[in-house]
Amino acid sequence: MRRSLAWGCGVLRVWALLGMASLWAGCVLMVDGEAALELGVDAGEEPEPGAVRAMILDGPEVAAAGGAAYFELGCEPQSCELQCARDGEAFESCGSTYVWEDLEEGDHVLAARAWKGDEASAEVRWSFDVGPPVGLAVEGALRASRFFRQVGELTIACDAAGCELSCGMWALEEGCAQASCGSPLTWSCDEAGTVAVEVPGPGRYLVQVEGCDPQSGACERYASQFEVEAPRWQQVSAGGRHSCGILETGALLCWGDNTSRQLGVTQTEGTWRAWRVEGQWAQVAAGEAHTCAVNTGGQLYCWGANEAKQVSPQEASALGVTRVGQRSDWQGVAVGAQHSCGWREGKLYCWGSGAFGQIGPASAIADGVVVEIEAVEGSWAADVTVGAQHSCAVANGEVWCFGDRRYGAVGYLEGEGDSGEVRKVGGSEGVTRLVAGELYSCGISGAGDVRCWGAVPVEGAVQSTEAFKLMGVSQVAMLSGGRGHMCAIDMQKVLRCWGNNDRHQISGHISEIVAPVTRILPGTEWEKVAAGDTHSCAIEDETRRLLCWGNAEHGRLGSEPSGTQVGTPREVAWEF
Repeated sequence: MRRSLAWGCGVLRVWALLGMASLWAGCVLMVDGEAALELGVDAGEEPEPGAVRAMILDGPEVAAAGGAAYFELGCEPQSCELQCARDGEAFESCGSTYVWEDLEEGDHVLAARAWKGDEASAEVRWSFDVGPPVGLAVEGALRASRFFRQVGELTIACDAAGCELSCGMWALEEGCAQASCGSPLTWSCDEAGTVAVEVPGPGRYLVQVEGCDPQSGACERYASQFEVEAPRWQQVSAGGRHSCGILETGALLCWGDNTSRQLGVTQTEGTWRAWRVEGQWAQVAAGEAHTCAVNTGGQLYCWGANEAKQVSPQEASALGVTRVGQRSDWQGVAVGAQHSCGWREGKLYCWGSGAFGQIGPASAIADGVVVEIEAVEGSWAADVTVGAQHSCAVANGEVWCFGDRRYGAVGYLEGEGDSGEVRKVGGSEGVTRLVAGELYSCGISGAGDVRCWGAVPVEGAVQSTEAFKLMGVSQVAMLSGGRGHMCAIDMQKVLRCWGNNDRHQISGHISEIVAPVTRILPGTEWEKVAAGDTHSCAIEDETRRLLCWGNAEHGRLGSEPSGTQVGTPREVAWEF
């Protein structure tokens, strides 16, 4: 059993510090009749107001050999400095939290004193006993920057017979580093074993595990501080009925519809909660019902619907995470409704459905084959986009397209060329950073203008086989194209969207079905944007928060559903 505590005092005075009480003026803390804390002030003598004072606020009654003793110290007035000494040794500077490690059996005394300028306080002392080892062992790492509320597990063991375990966790505010100033959270352990650690959100935390021998009263304590940061997003891709994003840590997460396993997890039900795809990732592309991504090792993987072999040319039906080929030098990937294209240094490859020539000339299309697209002039730049049924890429400083010719999204119409023919888009000189929707293609000119061709989603539904300048946006730094709407971030980090607004993918504050160029959340600076089928997602610049809006069905917005559509950007939620 733990020993009882009592106070014997001359004159009693209580000083509050960090929410705990200390006692002064000749008081001696008694533990089963033995002195534990001796205060260096003569009995009956009250400290003068403003005098320098040292306090030992908390410490162990009994500790275990081989472990550590934890003390909480304080001093007055402000800007005072503490010094500590062990068992009569020389004083050394110490902080408000003091840890005496590698304890040996026997009686020990910690002395503390305070200094401010040339004035020193009287010493205060804390006596405690160290008994045999308890044998507390805690293993496990609590990791920060995870997207899930469970930040890890601790495996707890204790050798003492009938070992009494207790666990605690505290949220630590700025300037707080110990339990006394922290906010207690619900976390406990009743017996040895593995215990999960969960946090309510971003912040700094302290966990403590204490194991006590009920016979000797000796205790050992494990303490660990860790910080959980809010997820900082690096990239986002909005697909048909799902979305994916990559954190700055390289973690890839997907959410939304999963009927074709496009989230990269085995369960068939969709979810608004983000699911992690194992590995470290550099780039991701979400399509209609499949997803492809390149990891940090340059390897290409795809998963989801595979009815047209858009995931894997060699497989059939929906697939889990599947590697495409054996190369490790992929630079990027883009996906459409039923086809995919990947690129590496100067080379472009496509696979999946070729019904509209979207994976190259008809003569080259064969079931289950990755088709290499030959550049007509020069070699391919790492600038490729894929629409629903067409593809475009930059080569020799101009844009070349192939695929669905019905609306001019490839720069020419039916009857003007062969299916799958790679042709140059008129007026596309210097156009880069390509994007594509269902019936159109666009890019950014060297002057920061948006140039488009095909059935472009603007008021009046402009259709053109040559690149023309889109009015209403300029100085564009990033562009994204959805099925029937577009979004752009300019050099001032202002986000604007336009086009189809039937599911509030532009804004819920606009009544038009086809919305004009509309600024999103004025006053907010943006870094990345992704336009999907009928929803949009964007990353804030400073906080790197990810927000989505538009069609909320199937959980594609990554936040708890509150209706079928959301007209204002809403943050993608944590796992809980």
